[in-house]
Amino acid sequence: PAHEALVKSMCEVASELGITTLAEYVQDAATVHKLQTLGVHYGQGFFLAEREALETLIAKPAEKANEDKNVVSLHHPAAN
Repeated sequence: PAHEALVKSMCEVASELGITTLAEYVQDAATVHKLQTLGVHYGQGFFLAEREALETLIAKPAEKANEDKNVVSLHHPAAN
């Protein structure tokens, strides 16, 4: 489909420019697999990580905020 061709093209351009790609709203394993085959580097969504309350996110120390477990590598999921 056209949307897959668009994502794949965007990933190819990003790769040529040295830019990392991130897909949001990843809701299931089939989407993870499709994104992997299209070349997306990272994913974010309910399938990959549980939601956190805003108060919890605000209360995190700054050094912990950089350890975002809500963004997951789609090519090395075991490392997360």
